[in-house]
Amino acid sequence: MGRTSRLVAATAAAGLVAGCTGTEPGEAVPGSPTPSSSAGAGSPDNGAPKVERPLNVQPLLAAPCDTLTESQVETFLGSGASAKAAPEGITGPECSWTTDHQHARIYLTFPDLDDAGLTSLYRNRQKGEFFEEMPPAAGYPVVAYGITDNRGEGECTVRVGVSDRDTVDITLYLSDDKVGQLDPCEAAHEVATAVIGNIKARN
Repeated sequence: MGRTSRLVAATAAAGLVAGCTGTEPGEAVPGSPTPSSSAGAGSPDNGAPKVERPLNVQPLLAAPCDTLTESQVETFLGSGASAKAAPEGITGPECSWTTDHQHARIYLTFPDLDDAGLTSLYRNRQKGEFFEEMPPAAGYPVVAYGITDNRGEGECTVRVGVSDRDTVDITLYLSDDKVGQLDPCEAAHEVATAVIGNIKARN
């Protein structure tokens, strides 16, 4: 069994999830500038990778919780997780999946602060404590980032480029009993891979 498969198996039983940037969903971060600062929107620069096969996320903006199936949520969080959609979220359509199991939770956002895709994050990479490129998720570029580095607290946020204009943010919090045992960014990457797989299936 590979490292990724072992991670999924470990989190399925315990209720994983990982986390973030030190901000709650709906809170603007330096990696997400306002439209006035997004010169060159739609054309990657500042080292951001180009997305060769853009995905259409428009059908999911009104139903962001459809990005994960019920069985996938149970795999990541355990049974009894609840979903709450906010299509009119402050920073874009979002969904939160929460559980009573030791604070494990997942937040997903389709950021709409600009249309520069991953370029915004690359342009502002020096403004946060944490910026790390990760392997692609189902073929799409991924960056783990944060204003502060909270991985030691079981938190990580990853941003996936689904086109040169659009991204998906996934913020994860590990369950208390997994903090220090699992890498929250690897866990976040697992969720991102599932999300992108579901988006691809709709395209």
